[in-house]
Amino acid sequence: MQEIKEGDKKFYLLDDPKNTDKKLLVEIETKSGRYDGEECLLVLVKDVSHLIKIEKLKGEWEYSQMMVSTLSHEQLTPLTSVLGLS
Repeated sequence: MQEIKEGDKKFYLLDDPKNTDKKLLVEIETKSGRYDGEECLLVLVKDVSHLIKIEKLKGEWEYSQMMVSTLSHEQLTPLTSVLGLS
């Protein structure tokens, strides 16, 4: 288990009990307060594993867009030089 701190939130990277090859990213946030005059502690636990997948997909999308723009530029450059000669 690996702990990553961010403000009053903590993130834990855990092994997935269903799939040992996969990791789960869990966010745990605590808040204290009063309820019916009693001091209480609220613990919020969220599975944020999908954020890892989203960030990976964003990186892949940016890379593919860079490749498409580079290839488009490389295809247009010879045309521009030929058109410039005429």
